[in-house]
Amino acid sequence: MTTSNAVSLRMKSLNCRKEEEVLTSLMNSTIPDDWDIIHVHEVPYSITTKTFWSSTHWIPFFPTLTPTKDNPIRSLILVNSNIPSDSFVQLPFTSRDVVNLHFASLKLLIIGIYNDGTHNNTISSLNTYLSTIHLLSPSSPVHTLLLGDFNRHHALWSGDRCPRRRRDPTNKTMAEPLVELLAANDLQLALPPGTPTYWSARWKSWTTIDLAFVSGSLEDAVVRCHTAHEHGSDHHALVLHLDLKLIRNSFSPRPLFRETDWEKFHEVLGSRMTARPVALEKLDSPQLIDDAVTTLTEHFQEALKQATPVSKPSPYARRWWTKALSELRKRFHKAERRARRRNASEECREEASRCKREYFNAIRCQKRRHWREWLEAANERSVWLAYKYAAAPSNPTASRIPPLKKPDGGQATTSAEKCSVLLDTFFPLPP
Repeated sequence: MTTSNAVSLRMKSLNCRKEEEVLTSLMNSTIPDDWDIIHVHEVPYSITTKTFWSSTHWIPFFPTLTPTKDNPIRSLILVNSNIPSDSFVQLPFTSRDVVNLHFASLKLLIIGIYNDGTHNNTISSLNTYLSTIHLLSPSSPVHTLLLGDFNRHHALWSGDRCPRRRRDPTNKTMAEPLVELLAANDLQLALPPGTPTYWSARWKSWTTIDLAFVSGSLEDAVVRCHTAHEHGSDHHALVLHLDLKLIRNSFSPRPLFRETDWEKFHEVLGSRMTARPVALEKLDSPQLIDDAVTTLTEHFQEALKQATPVSKPSPYARRWWTKALSELRKRFHKAERRARRRNASEECREEASRCKREYFNAIRCQKRRHWREWLEAANERSVWLAYKYAAAPSNPTASRIPPLKKPDGGQATTSAEKCSVLLDTFFPLPP
């Protein structure tokens, strides 16, 4: 494993409108090497009971407030598994619609939010919370990134697209608490004002409700912020790149020892032993023994390297994703762009609906087909993996070791500190 600095911090945010197919399309057509953080909101209700969306490429972070049947979670942040787990930490928040991640090395607080369209409870809680973020780093300011679906209309970000409807009984716009929050915390709009982000099927018009705000101190770090329509949602995805150097891990391909060509292994090993023999009968000193062990190790490792193929991970989150699905998605996007034009005909809208149904049905059919084929080809080794998939959803955050308690009462948060605590606990020094 090696580490490197990414050119920029690359993020995407999308409203999934509670549809499993939208989230499936997002997870399986997003190449992990191209993104660091994905924020999804209005997630499907089944997200805590099914694993159709989970992937080894991404570490999910749910709201810290436990969901209930009547109050499900509506926000989720996925962090690329190549980002070191000790470079950030999730902070608690008293809402099922907000997820906070603090990157200490970047002095950056990322807040993913879904704001309900009927009240401002989340905005009020967030305003109180932001008044205390200086405690995260008393010696220097913390940059803030706030992004998600705010469900609010205002000329500040909607421009000419701001509708005059949806006023509350006091004739004060529902967006005023959000405007006051932005002013109190010096948050600037990163998305160009008036950028269409949501297509209202009822009003047959575009509005701007999916937004990204950054601290004034972070404004110059915004490389780009734009939208990208994809995955069958009626919301555009927000794309944001920040000029921040983020450390990422890179992993070497894993050898597939089950597929080792043993005939080739013996052939390579024999040729190397002939070219560079080891005189085992003359090992009469520690130095000769060490040299012989080193030579034999090199012979075996080189033979294994040449006779063993390496894994070729799928660039997508799931192996069952196909090029045919990607082509259907492109066809659907093309039809939907035509249908959302101001002068679009009824035939264009019907064509877009048909392409969407075809795309989503193809996703469901391909998942079932791949699952059946995989089960039919299962052997004595993979049958237990099949049982694991079918029995019950696994804990999606289990791969990340939480902070550990040190003997002195402190917390081990970095990877090195956690290794030290585990080593001292399981392998204590002899008395």
